[in-house]
Amino acid sequence: MTPSKILILLTLGFLAGVFVGSFLSFSWLAAFVLLLAAAAAFVIGSKRAGGRAIVLGFLIVFVFIGFARASLAPAAANFEEIQIFERSRLALAERSQEIIGGQEQALFAAMVFGYTDNLSAETKEVFNRTGTRHLIAISGMNLTIVAALAFSFLIFVGFWRRWAFYVALAGVVLFVLLVGAPASAVRAGIMAGLFLLSRHLGRLAEAWRLLLLAAFLMVILNPRVFVFDLGFQLSFLAVLGLIAFTPFFERLLQFIPIEPLRQLISMSLAAQVTTWPLIASTFKTFSVIGPLANIVTVPLMPLVMIFGLLFLVFGWWSLLAKVVLWPAWLILHFVSSTLSWLNQFKYASVDIAWFGIIFSIIYYILLVLFYWRFVRKDNNVRI
Repeated sequence: MTPSKILILLTLGFLAGVFVGSFLSFSWLAAFVLLLAAAAAFVIGSKRAGGRAIVLGFLIVFVFIGFARASLAPAAANFEEIQIFERSRLALAERSQEIIGGQEQALFAAMVFGYTDNLSAETKEVFNRTGTRHLIAISGMNLTIVAALAFSFLIFVGFWRRWAFYVALAGVVLFVLLVGAPASAVRAGIMAGLFLLSRHLGRLAEAWRLLLLAAFLMVILNPRVFVFDLGFQLSFLAVLGLIAFTPFFERLLQFIPIEPLRQLISMSLAAQVTTWPLIASTFKTFSVIGPLANIVTVPLMPLVMIFGLLFLVFGWWSLLAKVVLWPAWLILHFVSSTLSWLNQFKYASVDIAWFGIIFSIIYYILLVLFYWRFVRKDNNVRI
């Protein structure tokens, strides 16, 4: 077994322990049994020179560490994220409200600052039913798509690949800092940075190992996010989908002659493939119109994010703030009106109250089998 496989196995063992520890209280009996099993594996491995037995021992130890870390971690009230610069984010949201107002401002604040308090229940329901709820949050998917498009655009206009990577990465870091670096934005920035790195190195299909390492580090810092933080789960699954299935959809959509459009649609579909079961099981709604709604709206999100970044930099100057906010308002008004219109169709979405964790697990097992059988070889994945 190669060192890479061993590290992946130990990481998965730790995450499995975190999952169990998130639901079960710490038990000295369970701890004793796990450590005893690990010791037995080490003894068997040392006497028989069995490398697999020693690896099994370490795997059990990592399961125990994950279990202890999650079960003994203090539970934050309502699992709310700690905002580092909440005041600055709130001030920016209020500043934008002074200029544009309405649900367009609420959408702008949610997409750019992660501030969702002004969103109406009706607006949230429309985004739920059209499968675009991910748009009204700072997520790894949104920031990754924007960063990837920026990277491709910079190369298109003549930047060297290395400088395109540095500029796009600097843009991600600047965005995270300017919105006040809430935990959700930091996670999204890490996901986007990893995706940019994989693009820069030309190893898109192998970047999942970096993603797994990032998830491991984030869960160590806060084990509650693994089970109880929907934003973390959606970001992780979306970026995993982007890594695994973007090349597949790009080959499937070769008939689309415009490369940026083909890339954007491919990335949107790749993220949806891995996230929709989690969204469906959480909100109990399956959006039939979702793929079309995403194809129409997702290409506009980079523009909103660009105007948002300009507002973060120049928002203190009233005239420039208006110059960058009104185009953003126009785009968001179009997005909101389009989604409201799509939502009016009789079968825009289907209520699936029966869809739960069991069906999600079955789906992900089938998805992994499909990837392993039809996608992995073309992606030239090596573990």
